Amino acid sequence: MSYYSLFNFIVEGILLIIVGGLGVIGNILCIIWFSTKKVQKSFHQLMLTLAVYDGVYVLLSVILFGLPSLNQNMFNYSWFNHLFIALLPFAQIGLTGSIYLTLAIAIERYTTVCHPFFKLSHSWSSTLYIIPISMFSVLYNIPKFYEHKVEDKVYFD
Repeated sequence: MSYYSLFNFIVEGILLIIVGGLGVIGNILCIIWFSTKKVQKSFHQLMLTLAVYDGVYVLLSVILFGLPSLNQNMFNYSWFNHLFIALLPFAQIGLTGSIYLTLAIAIERYTTVCHPFFKLSHSWSSTLYIIPISMFSVLYNIPKFYEHKVEDKVYFD
């Protein structure tokens, strides 16, 4: 086993699965925490949506990149190749949504802290952030569904 394949096995295989597993657990706990708040403020709804997008991305990253690093033969199976192509665009949607929701939370926190009177005089719902970001995340990644294809070849001896 070369140094590169050993490094790939440790980092992308073992560490990605461990850290990704902790990330999925953390996102599930955040989803539970923010969904059970009695007073749903804009910040709580943004954090809940961010936890969903992050959870999707982390879980799919573990499945698509972590597991094949543990088993080098995963890409030899036709079912995994089809699964990979089907799930990769959803991972990209999760990543795009996560990035832009992080930006939306930063903007929301900035207006709350630095301009509190603006925030009080303008009642902005969290849906003004969540719906456009979700629509953009899906629309921006529609071409990802058509980028790859799997060709199954049967060889006869």
